Amino acid sequence: MAVTRPSEQTDRSAIYVPNIAEMYAYRRRSYVSVLNKYCHKIIAVSQRTESLAKGFNILGSKLSVMYIGTKQAGNNRLQKRIPQKGSAITFLYMGLMRKDKGFYFLLDVLESLPSSCTSKMRLVIAAPITDNHALQRLEKVASKYSEIVFYDGYSHSDFPEIFKGVNVGVVPVLWEDNLPQVAIEMVTHGIPIITSDAGGASELLTCKKFVFKAGSKAHIEKIIKGIVEQPSKLKSYWIETLKLRTMSMHVSELFELYGTEMSNFASDMHFETLNFTR
Repeated sequence: MAVTRPSEQTDRSAIYVPNIAEMYAYRRRSYVSVLNKYCHKIIAVSQRTESLAKGFNILGSKLSVMYIGTKQAGNNRLQKRIPQKGSAITFLYMGLMRKDKGFYFLLDVLESLPSSCTSKMRLVIAAPITDNHALQRLEKVASKYSEIVFYDGYSHSDFPEIFKGVNVGVVPVLWEDNLPQVAIEMVTHGIPIITSDAGGASELLTCKKFVFKAGSKAHIEKIIKGIVEQPSKLKSYWIETLKLRTMSMHVSELFELYGTEMSNFASDMHFETLNFTR
């Protein structure tokens, strides 16, 4: 009996291997079709999310923007943390060691900033250690900075300690993050944020001088240097900001939306009565 190897039996060049991008595109089109067909209302948690959804052909008539609620908003005092003249300015990164969250992008920036700037900067980084090499990179540049404080992960109970003395937060996301919870948590604790224009984080502020083009090292470095040289610029952050939602406000908005949609559904189906209450 002769044994034929697979390479001799089959012309592999004729085998179609689906492209991963094509597979995701097909899945997205399928999801969009199902959403448009079966959903009466689709909630977008930021204007950017709504814009992207429309771009992928989700029907605009079904979309509503509704910002999420957060427990911290109940204690929102919007404290204006302006550094004292001559003191080091404390920058905070809080989140995960992930490329899409912009952690490695920020790490590149921290390595490239000149000593004339970094000597006046204090860094607080709160992130679970999932990459020891990244930690080593931080240790190598530590001497350039006034101080680097690292928290290996955190919970809400750690916020008072982490946020103590922080002057400005950095949310350097590289992907279209709907509306990062960490951005909301910083702002509700009186910390202005520098954020990229990707996703919905930039909607927390109308002062766009603290918003940089996602992935642009030159742009974020310019913003950081400007704050270090003139800390009073942080005052302009609070001129006008998004009204943050408490959980109670968010739940009330959800009930109102669902109530309206259920009433419309009842009318279309000719139901005599339909009560939708809390």
